[in-house]
Parts: sequence; structure tokens; C-alpha cells
Amino acid sequence: MSDSAAEPALVRSRRPWRRWLPRVWWRRYLVYVAIVMAGLAAVYAYFDIRGRLRWNAHVAEIEAAGGSLDLQKLARRPATEGSFWNDPFICELLSSNDKERFELTDAIQTDYPSFREWPESASEAPWATGPPLFASDFFEGESITNEEAAARILRSLRPVEEALSNIATAAAYPGSTRPLPMEKKELAEYRSNVGPMLAASQLIELRAIARMDSGRARESTGDAITALDLGRQFRFDGFLIERMCGQVMQGLGAKIIWNGLSRQAYESDALTQLDATLALAVEELPDWEVVLARDQAFSNVNIETQYLNRAGRWAFVKGDFWVIFDSPILQTPDWLVDYSIAEDVLDYVNRAIFLALPTGAFRETQISYDQMLRDTLLNRSLPPAQRIEEESRRFDDPHGDGQWLPWTLLLQPEKGSFLERHLNSEILLHSARAAVAAERYRLARGRYPESWAELVPEWLPSIPKDVWSGGDLIYRLGPDGRPVIYSVGQNGIDDGGLPKKDRTQGDLVWRYSLPEGYTLDDYLK
Repeated sequence: MSDSAAEPALVRSRRPWRRWLPRVWWRRYLVYVAIVMAGLAAVYAYFDIRGRLRWNAHVAEIEAAGGSLDLQKLARRPATEGSFWNDPFICELLSSNDKERFELTDAIQTDYPSFREWPESASEAPWATGPPLFASDFFEGESITNEEAAARILRSLRPVEEALSNIATAAAYPGSTRPLPMEKKELAEYRSNVGPMLAASQLIELRAIARMDSGRARESTGDAITALDLGRQFRFDGFLIERMCGQVMQGLGAKIIWNGLSRQAYESDALTQLDATLALAVEELPDWEVVLARDQAFSNVNIETQYLNRAGRWAFVKGDFWVIFDSPILQTPDWLVDYSIAEDVLDYVNRAIFLALPTGAFRETQISYDQMLRDTLLNRSLPPAQRIEEESRRFDDPHGDGQWLPWTLLLQPEKGSFLERHLNSEILLHSARAAVAAERYRLARGRYPESWAELVPEWLPSIPKDVWSGGDLIYRLGPDGRPVIYSVGQNGIDDGGLPKKDRTQGDLVWRYSLPEGYTLDDYLK
């Protein structure tokens, strides 16, 4: 019997290439690669699915607690036809970004070269302490009376008088939520256009000072009210940037009031109007939790639109991409430095990692970040200063606590400074209202009250709280016999009403003269 006849039929039926294939040495390595790739795909799918499921549970938990990630549901009072955000002039102003129409510095300096938009006395001296700001302070190195300086300023403001009047009319509407695009893509591209309003509010302050020096203090009351109302509209239900601008506007309104009170320029009816406006501003201040919830909802829209779909990621990678993954493994190895390719390698690795990350990983990171906020800035069991300190610590070492993937620090910013500004602004409004109440008391009784007991409840509904200490704001009379109202500030130490340029180190003070022996050098230390 031949050898071929002795072979099994199955072997004889094989084609030549099938008999050759098992002998190819690299076939086993293809199998190994396939196994590894299947394992990686399984791991990828596991983290992706787990992240998505955890996110769905997280959203359900938020909604069960009465919250939402839907910006429309978080609107406290939607804008109607007769509201600030739907006022025709305001809509035109915000859509045009016509900031230059309110920047008159160059125009004024053409006629008056000595004019300065921010006088040295206003930018360097402690705010809400010391002497008031006069119109002549805006004209550097020129011998000019306050009346002459005020006339120059008011003359220069004539071209925008009608616009400022329209703004004042619109700002007086009840607070409402700024309308937002309904489509997520348009919403993700939404940007707060607040430049024109900030420029206009600065002119309102300038006009108020000029009016005081022209003997028109009653009209300057309207300027203070307009600035406060503008800030109220921007803070009512906007995002963090809008709220910060609203705080600036209300701060300008408070500076106008402080300037008028320091001169004792207001009459009783003007003080009554200011008190009502400040009461409304305080009443419509949103809770910090509301501020953060709305910002988180907006951040979620941005993440979903720009990072959770491949088209958005690809556009980000091709566009202004920045280094996200900053592990020490990728930190400029010495052997790459000699070839000057470390930055390119790091950049390409970052782009590849970003494109490959599963959607679930983004969601896991969002959940960890939200938990961090609940542990810190939203933790009512901690004093505000400790909340900010704890959040900062977690941001300095997020991976030590196992919190986030590295790129979260860029997708979600540190928000402790926003809470600090929010609380400081709240204290400012309460201090301004208390100062107005003390001035009303003086006009009625011929002297300033010596304590809160003489103000509450006839002139002030209740003693304002110091959100930093948890107690009451401190009230006493200074050496000049005038009110000194202050918070102990973020450091929690009562410095006796001494202001500091770094507000985390001194008291937050409302007073009309510097403490005895206190100089600008002391303020800057």
C-alpha cells in the first residue's frame, strides 16, 4: 500500500495552502493580538457602561432631591414680554456688543487731557473707608474745583444720556431669568455678553459723583438705584460670569451710596428709596446652592455637546487643544530632551488619549466632581472659609483623594473664589442697607445710633448676619462719631474694623474715615 493511500481522507482533502498555514510562524501572534484587543474592548465597554449607568442613577438622585440638570427647569422666573431681558433696547445692546459707545475716556481726554478714568485715590485707597471721591479727583495734576470738574463730566456724558435712561427704565423691572437657546448645540456656544453693561454701569457711577458735586444729590440717588437694579437683573438667575458682573454692578451702586452718605448728601425721601432698593436686592439674592446648580447644569450641556460625542471631540482635538493628561510618565523624559521632540510626543499622546476615552469615563468624573462639591462648597456643616479651603486642597491634590481623571481640572474649574465673592457681595449689600438705616436715624434723631438695638426693628428689620463668622455684623461708632459696620472676613479674626487690600486677611469694612494712625501702607501690607 502506498503512503498516500495510508493517509486519512481528511488530510488528503486539504488544499496545499491549508496544509501550509499551520506552519506560518506569526499566526500564533495574530491570535495573541486578537485576544489582547478583545480584552481591551471588554475593559473599555465595562468602564463605558458602568459610567453611563452610574450617571443615570446620579441624575435620578438629583431629580429625586428636587434638583435638575435642565436649565429651563432651574429658571426661577422666566422672562416675559415686559421684563429686562426682553426689553428692545437691552436686546439690541447685548446683541451688538457695542461696548465702545460707553467708553468715553478717549473722547473726554481729547478735550481734557488730564482726565483719568480711574483716579489714583479711587484705585489705591481702601474702598468704603477714608474720604469720599470727588469729581476733581478725575482730573490729575490740574487745579480745578469740584463744580468745574462735575460740569466737564456731565457735558461729556450728554451723548449717552438717552441710552443710560433706557437702561434705568429696563433695570427697574422685576428680576427675571435671561432667555436661553433651546438647542443644546446653540446653548453650548452661548456666551454672556456683558461688556456694554459693565461699561455703562461705570459711567453711571461717574455721573453720580458729578451730580453730587453739582448739588444734584437727589438725581445721584437714581444712579445708585439703577446700578443696584442692573446688578439684581444679572444676578437673578444667570451663570457664574453674569453673577460676577452683577456683583460688580451692585458694588458700584454701593460705592455711590457710600460716597453720598460720607458727604451726608441724601435727604430722608432719597434714603427711603435707597432702603427699598437695597431690601429688594437682598431679597432676590439667590442661595449659593441655586447658583452652583445652574452652573453645573450649564457645564453638563457643554460636556455633552463638546466631549461626549465623537464629532465634538474631533473638533476639539483639531482646534485649540491643550495638554490634559499631565502624568509624570509623560513629563519630558531626558532622552527626548536631546531630540527636542518631547512636547510633540506629549501633545500627540494627549490627543490620542482624549479621543479614546470612553463616554462613561467622563460621566464617572462628573459624578466624582459633584461629590467633591457636596463635600466642600455645598457642605453646610462646614463654615464658609473651611469649605473654600477644603475645595482648594482637593484641587491641589485631586488624584491623592482618588477624585478625578486629570482633565477634569480643566473641564470643571475651582469655584471657591466664586463663593467668596458671593458672600462678600452679600455682606456689602447688608452693610449698605444698615448704613442707610443709620443715616435715616440721624436725620430723625439728630445723632447716629450707638448700637443695633437702636436700629432694630424700627429702622432695620433685623440685625444682618456675618456669613463668615456665623454671628452678627459688628456695629459701633468710630472716633469721628460715625458708624463703622464690618464683617470679620474670611480669616474669622476681629481686627477692629481695619481694612486690608487682601480681603482674606482683614475685615470687610464700611466706614467714613480711616482708623486713627492707619495709613495706606498699613492697608497694603
